[in-house]
Amino acid sequence: MSYLHRAATLLRQHEGLRLTPYKCSAGALTIGYGHNIDASGLPAAVKANLDRDGKITQADAEALLLAGIQRAENDCRRLFPRFEGFSDQRKAALIDWLFNLGKTRAMTFRAAIHLINRGLWDEAADEMLNSRWAQQVGKRAVTVTDMIREG
Repeated sequence: MSYLHRAATLLRQHEGLRLTPYKCSAGALTIGYGHNIDASGLPAAVKANLDRDGKITQADAEALLLAGIQRAENDCRRLFPRFEGFSDQRKAALIDWLFNLGKTRAMTFRAAIHLINRGLWDEAADEMLNSRWAQQVGKRAVTVTDMIREG
């Protein structure tokens, strides 16, 4: 299984699917598999479905998920110059993390980013777990950091 497929599986599990808009734990208007409408908006066709039907389709949710994974992967490549050399498990975990937090919030994890870039995986996982994010997402944080530790 490729790391992108693994990331998609993780995100479906962690985010769940909601075809109608809702407020996430951070207060952002969200839809599908955790797509932040406030931060990213919606493509015209998806917005048309939502406006017309009051919900999006499963296909819309999958398209938003794939676009979000691509954005998170691109952000990972910017934050972690050696991303390409990371194990598939670590890549999937970091994509999940960036997808969940968004690049702006993820960049506040300066120590964790520095430790990841130095290959200090256990210390980076500890930094991530010692955060408000970990308190908010609970088991997800444990899963992501265990994947980072185990490589």
